[in-house]
Amino acid sequence: MRNTLILLVASLLVGCSENSTHLEHNDTTIVDYTIKQGKPLPVREWLCYDIDEDKICAPVTWGFVKQNSFFFMSDLSNIAPSSYFVIVKKDKISSGLDTKKYLKKLFTEFKQDSTGRLAKSQAIEVTYADKKVVYSEYYITMGKEPYIVYSTIFELDNDLYDISLKMITSKAKIYHEAYQNVIFNFYHNNSQVFTSKDKVVNAEIVDLTKL
Repeated sequence: MRNTLILLVASLLVGCSENSTHLEHNDTTIVDYTIKQGKPLPVREWLCYDIDEDKICAPVTWGFVKQNSFFFMSDLSNIAPSSYFVIVKKDKISSGLDTKKYLKKLFTEFKQDSTGRLAKSQAIEVTYADKKVVYSEYYITMGKEPYIVYSTIFELDNDLYDISLKMITSKAKIYHEAYQNVIFNFYHNNSQVFTSKDKVVNAEIVDLTKL
């Protein structure tokens, strides 16, 4: 499924960064948009995995890493060192995390990461009729190479999810397109989480430094 959501979010995020001083924490923009239904995912190019009550579809070339740190992981280090695709799933009660607490934790980890320098970050909380989602981006320099991390955080029932992609900036465009398709083909209890019926009620820029 292809859609216009990420382009909309990207346009709203322009000018919002870790060091921004001209944007207020409560800077709010009301938006209206439509999601365009695209072609189905090519069967030979994508694999779907049923894990617990969730269905995750990802490109065949991304593979699947069996490990215990994440709910789902693809190691993309063959494309660029330290690149990855992961889905984090946390029980909100046992972890003590909600979206804002997790977002703060994620931002702090990137700031304190000794392997790379966080150059810029930006986030927006989008409210739909039935859910809230935080989309964020982190621009990181590792050695002399620039990387970008895309994160999509949302809550379903008692669980918190973070769908993230880290990729070297020079190859981010093509992988971001696949990342969008992963998000919009994510199922929970046999229901598609994001659909063409989704309606944005509100979009608010999040100041990550004030969480």
